[in-house]
Amino acid sequence: MSGPTIGFSVGPSDQERVQRLADRYAHGNRSSWLRQAIDLFEEKALFDTLADVQARGDRLTARRGIDRDVLAGLIAEAAANPDSRHAQRVASLIEQFADGSELDEVEANHEAAEAFMSAASTESPAAADA
Repeated sequence: MSGPTIGFSVGPSDQERVQRLADRYAHGNRSSWLRQAIDLFEEKALFDTLADVQARGDRLTARRGIDRDVLAGLIAEAAANPDSRHAQRVASLIEQFADGSELDEVEANHEAAEAFMSAASTESPAAADA
């Protein structure tokens, strides 16, 4: 792969570390190793973001008294059959809260959450067990 060269300033000990890692993971090719490292760090950034979203979701569901296990079951069902009406309702609900608003700030859309939970409880064995 050919591309423009960009410079990095690293000290002698870092140069040794970079070369050691490039030797181990990219047959000594530092550029290839850097591309792999970029991919890994992008993946880590995505994981960190998802972990933050999950933590925020846990706080919001706990505040609303929603059982996390029931919610996890509903999401698993939606993931197992992404073409279902259930998955469409999950996606719609997520979109409504995707702007970062707290649930208390979107009372106008609260009917959508209630409709989702009502419909899910009539369709979902996991919800019926709760």
